[in-house]
Amino acid sequence: MSEVLVIRADATPDIGAGHVMRCLALAQAWASNGNSVILVGRITIPWVCERLRTEQIDVEFLEEEIETTQNFQHLFAVMEKYTVDWVVFDGYHFTYADQKSVCDAGYKLLVIDDCNHLPEYCCDILLNQNVGAERYSYQGSIGHKLLGIEYILLRQEVLNAIPIAMQKQTELQVRNVLLTLGGGDMEHRFDMLRDLFKLPMWSGVSLRVVAGGTSLAAWDDLLQRCSAQVEVIKYASDMAELMLWADFTITAGGSTCWELCALQSPFSTIVVAENQRDVVNYLERHSLSTPVSLLPDVGLQQAAKLCPYLKGLGQFYEKIVSAMAAVN
Repeated sequence: MSEVLVIRADATPDIGAGHVMRCLALAQAWASNGNSVILVGRITIPWVCERLRTEQIDVEFLEEEIETTQNFQHLFAVMEKYTVDWVVFDGYHFTYADQKSVCDAGYKLLVIDDCNHLPEYCCDILLNQNVGAERYSYQGSIGHKLLGIEYILLRQEVLNAIPIAMQKQTELQVRNVLLTLGGGDMEHRFDMLRDLFKLPMWSGVSLRVVAGGTSLAAWDDLLQRCSAQVEVIKYASDMAELMLWADFTITAGGSTCWELCALQSPFSTIVVAENQRDVVNYLERHSLSTPVSLLPDVGLQQAAKLCPYLKGLGQFYEKIVSAMAAVN
């Protein structure tokens, strides 16, 4: 008899896709053993909906914009219907009371957290895969704590791509560049990129942009003066394939950074949210990314510091690959 996992997570333009996409790694591992996975959530990002349709996951869509009693009744109805073994919460809006209600009902609960934002937690397992998570003094009724980057969740397509990446021929001259800012609507962060795309270094470069939750019209407006050969990808069904294609990636400072480390693929970071600064600082300090990151107040002078890396990786490539290999 298969065991049932219920995941409660959302993916909207405001929240982004990170919660659902990292839970997808858990779902894939669970389903690979012949077990069942049900995702309950507000999923309004089109490419995330498309991606979930390709997985062995049943999706129960919620329509409300905020967490409501009715939503929790829906969640409990799903749990009772399928005789659930484990429940996963991934999202900042779940409260201690929400967690306790699941545990008190007799279900085993995994909570995925990022910043110890609650005074106390109630769960069987608490997972925080972020840099510095070991420093948090989590309080409450917690069975096991899995803290730090050794517990990073990697989706199956990334794991499958690792042996391919290890055989990839080194291209010290950068011809293919990937830009990804995550699954949310990032148009409000475009000011930090305008100066970057004015630079002459893009000539002769192929640039693939993962649209995420940002409109294609907004990307077209931003990139109209970029001298690269540009392709904006509306639905990125296989991020690992894009990472293997790229000689260099410019990424937000989220989970994609760890996927790039696993593939030993050089990259630079853009801080699009405050909770990414610790990750970005760690990556730079350990030579896992370029020593140049783009911050919200970036200007032309800061953007120009990326030029040497986009012209050619040189000695930086050996340094970053050695550092990534050590982390892996």
